Amino acid sequence: MNDQPRVRCLVAEIPGGEVVGYASCAPELSTWDARAYLTWTAFSCATATAGCASARS
Repeated sequence: MNDQPRVRCLVAEIPGGEVVGYASCAPELSTWDARAYLTWTAFSCATATAGCASARS
């Protein structure tokens, strides 16, 4: 077994420690392309947070 976690969660904070967004992903293997890729399973961002729209691009 692998000791590495399969799911990763990235958290966005503003100065002061308030969490304003998060994204989670998990590595997968494409049987069609025979290579690894990340599946993004969740994304959330506070609507009033500046730069949130560009983070989704």
